[in-house]
Amino acid sequence: MRRLNTRFLVLIFVIAASSCGSKNKKSTAQLQQANSVKQPPMQVETFIVHTQSLSDIVEVPGSIMAFENTEIHPEISGRLVQLNIAEGKYVSKGGLLL
Repeated sequence: MRRLNTRFLVLIFVIAASSCGSKNKKSTAQLQQANSVKQPPMQVETFIVHTQSLSDIVEVPGSIMAFENTEIHPEISGRLVQLNIAEGKYVSKGGLLL
């Protein structure tokens, strides 16, 4: 039974494949001659490739911001008389700043 189904499918495939052909068959030479008459030759651009070194440096504009910021607010009102640390120096916890 299975062999009969396989033969039937092959027969249907052969019939379908043979019916797909076109009725106006032209030879390859005729098709090439017809195409060359209709279209002008194609223009092509070429480039010569040269080796060149590339730079790894990238220069871009930008701003630098600190990773951590701390805002200092006075606990009492008054006037600042003396700054006890140099700008940009590290300070220890509990140290006198102003």
